[in-house]
Amino acid sequence: MQSKLIMPDQSTIYLTDTDAIVMAVAVIPTYNEAENIKTLIERLETLKKHICHIVVVDDGSADGTESIVRSLNSIHDNISVLQRGSKLGFGSAIRDGLKEALRNNDARRFLQMDSDLSHDPSYLPSMFNQEADIVIGSRYVPGGGTEGWAFSRRVASRTAGWLASTLLRLPAKDPTSGFKIYSAEAAKLVVDETKENRSMGAFEIETIYVARKHNLNVAEVPINFVNRKKGASKAGFHEIYIVLKFILSHLFGS
Repeated sequence: MQSKLIMPDQSTIYLTDTDAIVMAVAVIPTYNEAENIKTLIERLETLKKHICHIVVVDDGSADGTESIVRSLNSIHDNISVLQRGSKLGFGSAIRDGLKEALRNNDARRFLQMDSDLSHDPSYLPSMFNQEADIVIGSRYVPGGGTEGWAFSRRVASRTAGWLASTLLRLPAKDPTSGFKIYSAEAAKLVVDETKENRSMGAFEIETIYVARKHNLNVAEVPINFVNRKKGASKAGFHEIYIVLKFILSHLFGS
């Protein structure tokens, strides 16, 4: 049996009895992602049963990313741009985005994902079906994986994740994943308690570290992470150094 639901933008979706309504705000950090952001947003707009608003946090892109997002908002009317003007760090971009997202009184969940199409929106329905405080789109649980990575990057990523999970006793096999859904409680804790700015990997580890500290539930859903097809990757071996430095600082309290 189907029921009809009128969404905030007056569009109509049809639900079966087994469908769950999960209103979420998506937070997407961007820097020079004009080649990818339109495709990503258009795919997210097909998931209105789950996503009620999109917050794009742009750090002064010079390639027209902001203009593309604003033109998409003129069509969909559910996209905000938080323009920060310059690169202020990945961690602060997520915190600022979540802070803005938490202003939405209709939202119960808060999505964080990359803007470069590495995180496939088709995984979101299964992620939203999980009831944990943090749901991770995981590369390193059975069924997960990576595509288009050099062997050296795979080794570095797995090593950093294993060290973080083991040494910091984190409840996740892929603590460096940037594909996450937060409960409102978890999102508020990330805003209030994380401090890492520079490193994507270290920031992601810190979110799980905060979750463990507050006894929040963490679940992982397998995903296939696809290396970006367009634009330049922002990841590098320097990330591993910062991740290790972060782990040691939390182990020894310095």
